[in-house]
Amino acid sequence: MRYEDLITDPDRYLAEIVEFLGLPYDSNIKNFYKDELTRKNASNITAWNNLSKGIIKDNKNKYLKELTEQEIKIIEKICYFEMKFLGYETQYSKNELDKVGEDEIELLNKYEMESIPYNRSKGVKQNMEAKKIFYQKILQ
Repeated sequence: MRYEDLITDPDRYLAEIVEFLGLPYDSNIKNFYKDELTRKNASNITAWNNLSKGIIKDNKNKYLKELTEQEIKIIEKICYFEMKFLGYETQYSKNELDKVGEDEIELLNKYEMESIPYNRSKGVKQNMEAKKIFYQKILQ
């Protein structure tokens, strides 16, 4: 399931998600943003601001304006196979992405780790390390 599909046709895809989880579907699920706790949490974390707005059907491709060319290349290099599996087109060709060096990825990772004001949980760190090892093996 793709994010763009979910925001374009939320009734269909939310029903599929809930069914997959083995739960009964309630169309009020789309009203999550009206919940007081959701609104409070959304106001506490900048990245969650949109949670208080409900489903924004045209909320896509913002990364093209907000990320640098190098950041997009690094993300596409790291997520290339997942993107292709899910039917996403990359902004850059496989040849261009192959030119992105591990040193560039590590530099961006270091910057990100230093700039995030919270500590990642042990599980998140283990997931990141597992993915790093996985891609190192695939790209060899």
